[in-house]
Amino acid sequence: MQAWHVRWTQVADALRAVSEARVRREVGVEPGAEVLERLAALPLFHGLDIPGATTAEKGRAVERVLRRIVEAVDAALQPFQEDATPTGSGPDRGLPLPVSGQLAPSPYFTDRHRELGDLDQWLLDRPDHRTNRVMVITGTAGVGKTALARRWLHSLGDRFPDGELCADLRGYGADGPKAPGEILGQFLRVLGVPSERVPGSLDEQTALYRSLTASRRMLVLLDDAASTTQVRPLLPGSSDTVVVVTSRRRLGGLLAAGAALLPLGPLREPAAVELLARFIGTKRVGAERAAARALVQLCGCLPIALSVAAARLVARPRSRIASMVVELRGEQRRLEALSVEDVSVRAAFDLSYQTLPADAARLYRTVGLLPGADFNRAVVAAAADLPIEEADRLLGMLVDASMLEERGEDSFGLHDLLHLHARLQAEASDPPAERQAVVRRAVAPHRHRGRPSRRGLGGRDDAAQPPRPGLPRPRPLQGGARLLRAGARPPP
Repeated sequence: MQAWHVRWTQVADALRAVSEARVRREVGVEPGAEVLERLAALPLFHGLDIPGATTAEKGRAVERVLRRIVEAVDAALQPFQEDATPTGSGPDRGLPLPVSGQLAPSPYFTDRHRELGDLDQWLLDRPDHRTNRVMVITGTAGVGKTALARRWLHSLGDRFPDGELCADLRGYGADGPKAPGEILGQFLRVLGVPSERVPGSLDEQTALYRSLTASRRMLVLLDDAASTTQVRPLLPGSSDTVVVVTSRRRLGGLLAAGAALLPLGPLREPAAVELLARFIGTKRVGAERAAARALVQLCGCLPIALSVAAARLVARPRSRIASMVVELRGEQRRLEALSVEDVSVRAAFDLSYQTLPADAARLYRTVGLLPGADFNRAVVAAAADLPIEEADRLLGMLVDASMLEERGEDSFGLHDLLHLHARLQAEASDPPAERQAVVRRAVAPHRHRGRPSRRGLGGRDDAAQPPRPGLPRPRPLQGGARLLRAGARPPP
């Protein structure tokens, strides 16, 4: 079975090469030597001898051989295709096209004009079409990755007539990520393979999937991926297919293979207010414009938080937006208040946090205790009592997991709600003495400085300060000594 799939993959590769030769010939250019060399390298064509023929004659002879092979394979597969709807043409005829409509965008989708433009430009500028066109959209939980992917792919539907494939990989689901084989089985059935004919091994499933998609122009959405290992078998065999992967991680393995990356941040405030109005109505928002702005700020302009707050307001049509603002201002209950039925901001953050290694999780809790809008490596290393190299490694892990924002060459920060989540995790996991020690170590190099920083732990106007041995020069902390004395923790 495995050998058969490998041989059919060779046929598909050869057909693609011959198609290139045919196009060249039709526009007046004979197939180049590299095409024939590519074909000759396949075991399938060992022994094929056409002595004395011109390059064009050799190309036509290879096409005839391939056509006979494809016809023979189609005849052999006919018993397994009796229920298939004949559509299309080419080597995959007889198999139904994937259903359409799976990528319909949400009616509440708002803004993202800049990101949509970036995606359009990426597709336009793609330097070649010899490999899969893969885009990774990454960002923290609930930032709107899936909504953006669906909106953009939906806009491309007319340019990719061979259908759509869409799968939720549940990379951060409560039950753990789905196995690639489970998703491949789903895709193969959509592509017309009867359930009893779906291969048993992952390698065989991958080979068959890539053969069936080798000549298609399709759109594929792989939503909520956990890792490159989960995604790689799900990449189709056609270089004319666009694949969008959404993930909370940056999936460096895909990037190393040529995928593009689009980091996604929260909505801008006007767009966040517009999203709120789409949920609860423009009249209601217009009547409390200031309260609406305060609400989206407390939600950090994060779509999941806004949708939960809006759902609560829709369920209580007589409730004022200002009343919810008062409720969310209480930090201890803010994350709990941003929850409705099975949608919870805190639960979404918890799932991301639970995937972190123990040392990265500890650093996440540490930065949750730091005051200020942002901070640098030196402060983090001092607060966590780590060498700068180790702190830098763990900061990179948090950035990769979309739990931390890299705001500059040596400037990091947390989204407001993640800052609150990290602090609550620290309060739940670390004893008070350890939390106090974190703050003490963070502010110790700065306590004798009198001039405050405008930005806290990493502001650009920080004063010069003698560095701790082995660490970059630290920067002054605004109000650090006062916080330490009072034992207070700043708002995120």
